[in-house]
Amino acid sequence: MLKCKPTSRSPRPQNKWWRVDFKSEAGITLVELLAVLALLSIIIALVGSAHMFGQKQYRKQAAIASQSNELTIGLATMTRELRNLKADQVEVKDGAILIDGVVTFSLIDDELRSKEASVIAQDIQTFTATKSTDNRSLTIVLIGKNGTKYETMISFRGG
Repeated sequence: MLKCKPTSRSPRPQNKWWRVDFKSEAGITLVELLAVLALLSIIIALVGSAHMFGQKQYRKQAAIASQSNELTIGLATMTRELRNLKADQVEVKDGAILIDGVVTFSLIDDELRSKEASVIAQDIQTFTATKSTDNRSLTIVLIGKNGTKYETMISFRGG
């Protein structure tokens, strides 16, 4: 039977990713590095542009929704107060709605205000109120600064 004598082995270099071999000439050139940076900057610019567009759209939609809510609340407030009145109690004069001769709803600057001078809605471009020819209803139109138009017709129920 033959006996083999173990040979001395040199330790194998362990190629682990965190070890750097300073004798190796493998690496990237300056041109490759600049190309990667150029591509990366283009990608970042595209992503940033898409994000900015999304933010702009969000702000625009939020402003429209806010305006719609204010116009709806304004019309609901006026409707609630005017509906149960008699037709002869309500008068429309100089772009304002008067109840028993007292200005109750009017547009001051761009704010729709009630008789207590409290602001019902803001950023109103146009506020018009017209009574019907038979004097039984009142049509109110609100147009916001962004062009949103809301209209309601109130039939007087007071007897």
